[in-house]
Amino acid sequence: MACVLSAQNSTNNIPQLNTQQTPQTPYQAQNLTPIAPQQSNIQVPQQPSPEEIEKQRKAQLEAKKQQLQKTFFSEINPATDKIGETFFEKYKYWLIGGIIALITVLAFIFKPKKKPILTPYQEAVVRFQALLKIADALEVKPYAEEVSQIVRDYIDKVYSIPAPERTTQEFLEIAHQSKIFSNESKQDLAEILKLADMAKFAKHSFSKNERTQIFETSKKFVEDDNLRLIKEKQKSSKQ
Repeated sequence: MACVLSAQNSTNNIPQLNTQQTPQTPYQAQNLTPIAPQQSNIQVPQQPSPEEIEKQRKAQLEAKKQQLQKTFFSEINPATDKIGETFFEKYKYWLIGGIIALITVLAFIFKPKKKPILTPYQEAVVRFQALLKIADALEVKPYAEEVSQIVRDYIDKVYSIPAPERTTQEFLEIAHQSKIFSNESKQDLAEILKLADMAKFAKHSFSKNERTQIFETSKKFVEDDNLRLIKEKQKSSKQ
């Protein structure tokens, strides 16, 4: 009996094995400490909310407004408590100079061009050409009066003889007594004025040939007289 109890006690003193052991991880099997994963330092930028975008836009507009006010309008200097110079006060001389230069350029561009002053001969030629264009539309009297008037005005401007104020007879007497015109020019002048008087007072009906005759005779008188004056001027310049 004593032997049996001794055997049971010895059996109770033997340590029993734990059959339900926890499985080991690879790190525990190799006696290693697991490394914790590192957190990334990269921060993803957050998109601003619509309210923040609107706030930034208003701030930019206000900054531009203040900048314009500083540029064109005076502001009080906090150091001196005085109003500073505005943009116009600062650059007023440059602005005045620019305005004057602009006005000068515009005045030069839009300045009315002066018509060239025609010589008595050139004026007579222009009037002859204008009369030739409307000759067929004019009656005999106005046509003859215009032809003779061109000749009278030419003589008045070249020789200061008041031909338009003289009658035909008075003017022919002055012309014959003058040494200015040649005998041929005097004959042409008499023919022009007599034909004009016939159309004016006697209501003479000019034929087509007579119209051509008074026109060509008047034109020839002016051209010959102008050519004579040119030759005399050239002759005097050589002496």
